[in-house]
Amino acid sequence: MPTIVLTNFARRQWKPGFSGTSLNGVSEEQLLIHIRAAARDPDSWANGYASFCKHIWLRNNINLKLDAGVMQINAYTESYLRSGYIARREDELPVLTRWFLGLDPRTAMWADIVLYSSEQLASEDEAIEGDWGIVTINGEMERQETPITPATQMRNALGVAEGGSGVPIDRDKYLMAVDYWDRHAVVRSRM
Repeated sequence: MPTIVLTNFARRQWKPGFSGTSLNGVSEEQLLIHIRAAARDPDSWANGYASFCKHIWLRNNINLKLDAGVMQINAYTESYLRSGYIARREDELPVLTRWFLGLDPRTAMWADIVLYSSEQLASEDEAIEGDWGIVTINGEMERQETPITPATQMRNALGVAEGGSGVPIDRDKYLMAVDYWDRHAVVRSRM
């Protein structure tokens, strides 16, 4: 059984004001217990956007207060839409981002646990003691991955030095993401 640990990058999801799926009502250790249990089922695993990326799907039937981190832009939600240049960490280039502020997100039905291999994390200067490191947890209404944002795909293509993974842009996946993110935005938890 592969060992799974939480990365420092994922820990920001417990902080107030996080943009995207915020985690509350459960400690890091409690959540890791559920993730590791789900990982024992081969059907809970899925391949990610690169060979070093995997997903574990965890049904939210554990009373996890997991916000669905994305909502559709419509006549009602549009007035809550904000934008600005954001860096996810201090060493990254800020990119233009948009988010909803002041909306109450829905409770997610699924947790999409995104994992990177220990080798990839070491190349990104985050060595872990385990086989896989959790880099983010996305709340989803269905067992379906939300497309990686165009800004993240560009950052990834810029390489590790700029906070990305070094995976080049796939034009078709990029255009599919543009189509999705033109109609959706992340929900930032209240500050």
